[in-house]
Amino acid sequence: MNIEHPQNGNGPVVGRVAGLAALCTAAVFLSVLIAGAGGTLHSNLTAPQAVAWAAQNGQLILITGFADGLVNTLFAVVVVLLVVLSGGRGVPATLAYIGAGAAVALQWAHAGMLYALAERAQLGAADAGVLALFTLGGTMDDADAVPLALALGSLGFLLLRSRVLPAPLAWFTVVLAVVNVVSTPAEILGMGVVNLIEVALSLVWMLAFGATLLIRPVRVPEKLRMAAGADA
Repeated sequence: MNIEHPQNGNGPVVGRVAGLAALCTAAVFLSVLIAGAGGTLHSNLTAPQAVAWAAQNGQLILITGFADGLVNTLFAVVVVLLVVLSGGRGVPATLAYIGAGAAVALQWAHAGMLYALAERAQLGAADAGVLALFTLGGTMDDADAVPLALALGSLGFLLLRSRVLPAPLAWFTVVLAVVNVVSTPAEILGMGVVNLIEVALSLVWMLAFGATLLIRPVRVPEKLRMAAGADA
């Protein structure tokens, strides 16, 4: 199967793979929200409480770190497949790849910090070091907002231009990109509700794209099929 030019009869297959990846992303994302350590890492525990909690919950911290990295990796797969499906090339496609790749790298770096937090706390390391890792575990969780916005904004533009998916989904992608851009500055200004909105919209986006791509066969416009044939 040639996924570089899925317009050559393979668009529905690529679309369904992207849909399955989106639903897997949503499942892992929701599991982290419900059972992960993120809530505690973002809480206002005192220094002794944070150190004690980290020492007692090493396994949960490790699982949270891995799941966070997996979420962004699966998201990047969705972005790449959708860019290819839309026939994306040039600057918009490159920016989408850069944003998705940066988001993956940042979240796995964040996972590494959580692994270090769990190990140091369980080994009884100095409280100052454990507390520093605990703080980074919470603050770095939002460091991928701008790369995600770059990937989503570029993808939204490509989807609007190609029309391979319903326009509301393409516009939803653009809106989510804007929300990601403003979420971190809003949190700095004490408007944490924007971050909650971003989390909720992200989950809805994954579910909407996953369901649409699995249920509705992707119909590639004639002009994209002709372009794919010319490049083959």
